[in-house]
Amino acid sequence: MNKDVIDFKAFEYLGRSGAAAMQGRLPQAKRDATTLLALYRLQSRAASQELTEKREEMRALYRSLRKAESAGISFPLGTQRLSKLLEEYRAAEGKLAEVGKDICLALDFWQKHWGYPG
Repeated sequence: MNKDVIDFKAFEYLGRSGAAAMQGRLPQAKRDATTLLALYRLQSRAASQELTEKREEMRALYRSLRKAESAGISFPLGTQRLSKLLEEYRAAEGKLAEVGKDICLALDFWQKHWGYPG
């Protein structure tokens, strides 16, 4: 599924499950919450994959720059690219953390309505 579609559907099912719970339609809310958790899992996997890809790209570039530097060659554009990759990596970290918060909130909702009392 397209990332934008997954994001849209996550918002849709978040609203649907919350509205159904507030209206007392708990079986519908449970189905929607289950779908929401599955969508969050997809988001989590995508965010984790993006983070891993950024980290690997950063490490490979860093190794290449160090190797070139030890040979006496300097690449200013490579350093700029490394800086840009670091920004992208930090953004990917934030995205993964945000998905984690969303999952925790959804699981709290689940536990409140269908889980063990805590």
